Amino acid sequence: MCFENLKSKHQELLQFLKTENYSATTIRIVANEITVIIENAEEFGWRTYQDVYPTYEAQDLSKDVLRSKRHCLRMLKRFDIQGEFPDRTRRSYVFESDVYENLPDEFKELIMFVSDE
Repeated sequence: MCFENLKSKHQELLQFLKTENYSATTIRIVANEITVIIENAEEFGWRTYQDVYPTYEAQDLSKDVLRSKRHCLRMLKRFDIQGEFPDRTRRSYVFESDVYENLPDEFKELIMFVSDE
């Protein structure tokens, strides 16, 4: 997948957010994320939304910032791939589960150990 659909239709999403009275901060964050993806996809070799997230992890961002990035990527993926606008009532998942991401490293290691057996 590439991000051509997002590139051509992102104004529709931003207009929807304005019409639905999303905060100016939210709209700015979404617009910035769209710009980052469109402008950097080729340089970083991003072909899917899952490809984008590890780049953020490598930047040593805070847990809260990473959570915000994941949420924004989920919303963009739903809009880009399925044509669905955000509805404020549910969260979609671009990743298997956010719960795993928030576990302490010790628990992640335990899960990896058990799944290897």
